[in-house]
Amino acid sequence: MKRKYEGSTKVKRAQLQAMRREFEVLAMKEDESVDEYFSRTLVIANKMTSCGQRMEQVTVVE
Repeated sequence: MKRKYEGSTKVKRAQLQAMRREFEVLAMKEDESVDEYFSRTLVIANKMTSCGQRMEQVTVVE
């Protein structure tokens, strides 16, 4: 059971690291509306939160 939990933790950490990278390089596409961009941003932020990352609202908005 402990090994299974450790594996799960490693997977979450790897996923979180990938999402952090994605969040940091997030940019609005030329043909994208503000609503679409904001929606993509929130999807990434919500995934990060579900993996245990604490996100301040200010960070998401900036």
